[in-house]
Amino acid sequence: MADVITFSCPQCEMPYRVAVANAGRNFVCKNCNTSVRVPDQNRPSAPVIMPAAEPEVLMDQGAQVIRKTDSARRASVDPTRMITRNSGRLLGATATPAGTAPAAPAAAPKSKMPLIVAVAVVVALVAGVGIAAALGAFSGPPATGPAVADNSHGNSPGGQPKAEPTEREKILAESASPARTGPGLIKLYTRALDAKLGALDVAAIARDAVDRIHSENGQDLDDNAILDFGEQLQAREMGGEAQRLYLFVARRHKDKTDSPPSLARAQKLRKLEKVDFAALLAMADEVVLSGLAEGADTLRTELAKLQQESDNGWATSLAVTRAGEIEAELKKHQAEIERIGREEPFRVVAASAIRQFKAQKAATRSSWGIEVHEPLIIYYERGKNETDTTARNRCWPAIQGLNQFIEFFRTEWVQPMGLARSLPTDLEGTERESAPVEILLFEERQNWRAYLSDNRITGVDSTRESMHIDQPRGRLTTLLDQGEVGVVGLMTTMTAYCIEVWHPRAKETRKLPSFKTYAVETILSAAMSLCLRTPNGNDTDFTFWYPDRRWVRILHKWRQPFAVDAAGSIDSFGGPGLRLKDIVSLKDANDFTDRFMANVKKYTGWTKAQSDGVEQGLRDPGGRLLGQIMVPYLRAFAMFLWHFEKDGKPRYRDAFRRFLLLDLQGKVTADNQLEKFTEAFGLDDAGWKTIEKEFEDYQSP
Repeated sequence: MADVITFSCPQCEMPYRVAVANAGRNFVCKNCNTSVRVPDQNRPSAPVIMPAAEPEVLMDQGAQVIRKTDSARRASVDPTRMITRNSGRLLGATATPAGTAPAAPAAAPKSKMPLIVAVAVVVALVAGVGIAAALGAFSGPPATGPAVADNSHGNSPGGQPKAEPTEREKILAESASPARTGPGLIKLYTRALDAKLGALDVAAIARDAVDRIHSENGQDLDDNAILDFGEQLQAREMGGEAQRLYLFVARRHKDKTDSPPSLARAQKLRKLEKVDFAALLAMADEVVLSGLAEGADTLRTELAKLQQESDNGWATSLAVTRAGEIEAELKKHQAEIERIGREEPFRVVAASAIRQFKAQKAATRSSWGIEVHEPLIIYYERGKNETDTTARNRCWPAIQGLNQFIEFFRTEWVQPMGLARSLPTDLEGTERESAPVEILLFEERQNWRAYLSDNRITGVDSTRESMHIDQPRGRLTTLLDQGEVGVVGLMTTMTAYCIEVWHPRAKETRKLPSFKTYAVETILSAAMSLCLRTPNGNDTDFTFWYPDRRWVRILHKWRQPFAVDAAGSIDSFGGPGLRLKDIVSLKDANDFTDRFMANVKKYTGWTKAQSDGVEQGLRDPGGRLLGQIMVPYLRAFAMFLWHFEKDGKPRYRDAFRRFLLLDLQGKVTADNQLEKFTEAFGLDDAGWKTIEKEFEDYQSP
């Protein structure tokens, strides 16, 4: 028939029959995989035996076998079934079109073999054509000119010459070669573009090239060659493959210290921007560590997450925008911190100290309230079931007392005597001077013990003692007892603590007394901490080193002529038990007893039994008599030197400070304390007589 071309594979002679419209197309023989071109209908082809009743068959690219009907419409057919022209219906069909008489039965052939052979041939041909079409054997545009036979495989057994393979066939054959490489496929991609291959062919070669580059780990290709290829793919709307190549180059340099220009190029092609997360995190750490920027820790956490989500600092535009916003907020915090540093420097160091405390076990073992009053930071432990308000109210008198005492001590001691801080020993110079004075008020003894253990503090009897001075940190930890006793005891503890903090020989005071003068060492802390508390609304005003005259009244009574009360106890000594020079010269308790007994024995009225009894009581280590007699003399001594006035001004306070400073500096010993006292007060014989007379007169009711 004129509209059907019959031919066979020149290699294996597999027969084919196709529509004329497929002339010039190429396909792969389903039997031997040889590339075959459909010949022109005018060219002779290898003879094929076909049954007379075989219908005309068309084949198209990727389509099914179809039948050409008289109405020029194409109806799909099943290649495995026979179509008879004379009957117009499928073999085996029983229906007859309406209005049509049934056809007369055909004469029976002499033999069924020719029919069987014909049917087998037709089925084979139809099936072969259908499979070839499904596999896309006939690809490429139909020929517009005369078809040329494919002689690429030499002459067929029938003598038909093979056509030379087209550039497309060559390119596709090379792209299917097992020996193909990434660089080779990139060149093949360029050839495909030059040969103007279809978009599907070009895309297939591009994908194969990208796959090969990955599987070969970019062998024989530098970064820029890969990126150039990626940009070509991007331009041809193959963005997915291009991004794979950009990412491949970026991964090549992951976690490497060097960053070649090609890495930046790859990341920018990925639409990523470089962010210096290390610098931003350092800025955030500085702000967080200041303790002065609320919410700074949240900003740092968000910044760390952005860094984690980035590719070695290369981030998306959205992440870059957010990182810039965080940086702006951090810079505002930095500016505020700088302002505080200029105008309120103590807030800066206090915030840092509080942050360090919160990182310690003590802060997590208990619940704490915090009060900051320069130079103090007071941490008070909340009791079980206590709210912050309840705990603060309980500790408020102590907090006020501590704040007022530190101010008193700095005004009356530190500044006039020119003392510099010696604690914390972990710090030096101006850093030590500006460090906060930290005090921890424990409510539970067991928690105080745990604190000592956590910080490896030894040498403290935590079952009996109730305070400790941590010299490296310069921190006081103490138990706060309830009520009035707790506040008074805390003030005594605070006095000893402040003396040690500003003691020129602080490192030695762990093993030696703070003062070498016995009277000063014995009574100074108690005298200084003696305070008068005056209510002032919800607050309390404290007066330290309060001039409690009950002690001098006792001495005045004892100076009266010797007398015994109704119970037989000695009521007065007949004269001074100790004079001022005696008190200054004291070396220890035994020395006090010796001097006291030597004086009172001179007074009339004493019997030997009485004097022996008093002396025995004074020397009894477990007795109370020594304290009952010595304490009034020592307290009166301290009160007189601090409070005695002449012309409305303290007469001996500055001289007393000079003497105390000499002692703090280690210039006073047990052998020269009287000499140094005389030097500090500028006394001669007449001066001594004057000061002794003034001390006696001070002992008045």
